[in-house]
Amino acid sequence: MSTFATHTVSGSPAANDGIAAERFNALGIPVDNLDMEAAVEQVVDLVYRFPRDRRARYVSTVNVDFLVNALGVAGGGARHPELLEVLRSSDLVTADGFPIVMLSKLMGNPLKARVTGADLVPALARRAAKEGLRLYLLGGREEIARQAADILEADNPGLEIAGVESPMVHTQGEGLMNFEADDERIIEDINRSGADILLIGLGNPKQEQWFWRHRDRLKVPVSIGIGGTFEFIAGTVKRAPEWVQRHHLEWLFRITQDPKRLWKRYAEGLVKLSLLVAPVLKLRARELLLKRFGRRRANSVTWTHFSGPNRASAATVVLPRLLDRGTLQSVLRDMRNEPRRDTLFLLDFSATRRIELAAMQPMFELGRRVASGQCQAVFVGIGRALRRQLAAWRILDLFEGEQLCATNVHEPLATRQHAADIPLRFYATDNTLMVYLHGDIDSSLLRRSGLDSVLSLVAAHQNCVIDLRFARLLESSAVVTLHRLAAVLGEERLLLAGVHASVRRMFDVADMPRPLRLISDSEQRRLMTAA
Repeated sequence: MSTFATHTVSGSPAANDGIAAERFNALGIPVDNLDMEAAVEQVVDLVYRFPRDRRARYVSTVNVDFLVNALGVAGGGARHPELLEVLRSSDLVTADGFPIVMLSKLMGNPLKARVTGADLVPALARRAAKEGLRLYLLGGREEIARQAADILEADNPGLEIAGVESPMVHTQGEGLMNFEADDERIIEDINRSGADILLIGLGNPKQEQWFWRHRDRLKVPVSIGIGGTFEFIAGTVKRAPEWVQRHHLEWLFRITQDPKRLWKRYAEGLVKLSLLVAPVLKLRARELLLKRFGRRRANSVTWTHFSGPNRASAATVVLPRLLDRGTLQSVLRDMRNEPRRDTLFLLDFSATRRIELAAMQPMFELGRRVASGQCQAVFVGIGRALRRQLAAWRILDLFEGEQLCATNVHEPLATRQHAADIPLRFYATDNTLMVYLHGDIDSSLLRRSGLDSVLSLVAAHQNCVIDLRFARLLESSAVVTLHRLAAVLGEERLLLAGVHASVRRMFDVADMPRPLRLISDSEQRRLMTAA
């Protein structure tokens, strides 16, 4: 017999629930709201967390280039899905560029300060000298990195530099095919060095991709992407005077240092940022008008809990017409505190017409929590108006896909089965082996899932179709693995199906010399049904 119960939760615009209130969401990328002193403290805290779980952590210093490289300026999804995933997954994100700080003010969630990589590294070096922490410098030109290391040691007596390396790193093209062998010696040297903090000065997006593809092998507690900071420390590129930095004119000073190269770069960056933020600023202006002339009141929502046969558990909630931050944080808190990990949450947005901008970060957290498998949830009734708002925020990707959405609450209750995530499933016909990949796919997962063993079942007369429609993210390392498999099996016999926009962009980003063969759904059905 099935049973149900209800309980009501309330929220208000002033509600504060931990991280959501301490982060500003910059177009789908959460930025921590802290100043330099707090940033240094956070990095040191991350170092001391390492012995508990042995997980390598990453710190991103985000500026306009990061936003443009990850998101692009056109709609329809991320320009660089892997880079976007790294930034969203970073353990700490600081605002390196003043435009990020200005955007936070325009959107009513001002960041405390700009925390640049060029300022963070010297501050960390001072703290590291006191704490006995060791730094490793990776990237930049060899003589520049070595000079930066010498200056840091001279300025901070007692500071220990664990190593300096300036490798050639490949993140696209034919050189990417050998990335494991090329990086093997570097990884071993870094791990042997006993470094506590790895400073990666490869520039964006190389430094993010390099860390991401080696994150499971690195034994350094914290890595930080710092771009061209070594050149600032070495003095080969001048920083603007402090008064110029205080007036947020450092970009103008840098143009005077290299006008032929930088004026065009900054002009393009300004235009692209304007295109990125215009939809959000339009929403902000509308929200301010509604706040001025409309009435606000706290919302309350009611959960309905179902208990069905076989101990199945589900909880539904109908969200209000105006979804404010406090209400959404209350919903998130209830989901986190749910004692049963197998409960299926159904969030009904059919009555919701607008989500306030202050709720962007908790809305992002909700999407990430579900997309990453931390809980089982289905979003019901997300209409066109909400889709446009989520698209303007650049988080629509977290609320799309047939596994996440439904038209009504009865569909998932009646038809969906939430089993443990299985990254690889395969089925064989007389002439075709069908392989379905699910979730976030990288090279190590493909090895662990036994794809090589599955492909050994392919007979000489068979094709192999790898279906990627359920792959949320295909990392560049997985693109390399697929190309290697095609070389072994034969490029005409390894076929890719269900290649959606995010996966296609990763093939474009990898820029491999020989494209793999893509087939349509109709071709896939023909292969499945052919005798």
